[in-house]
Amino acid sequence: MAILLGTTANEAGRANMAKQVTCDCGFMLRTPSDDELVKHVQLHAKDTHSMDLTPEQALARAVSVEATIQA
Repeated sequence: MAILLGTTANEAGRANMAKQVTCDCGFMLRTPSDDELVKHVQLHAKDTHSMDLTPEQALARAVSVEATIQA
């Protein structure tokens, strides 16, 4: 399952960049928003793996990638 979140506008100072998390189970999330990343990674971890992640733990699983949605 892949989830791509974003808008046509990038956050200031983060042109064309996003963060991506890929789980061993096949779940993948890509978004330019740290808040969205944390929210969805925490939900996935809880619902699929019965894990509680802090926002810091969710962000630590992310890598920077080129955004697929551009202005």
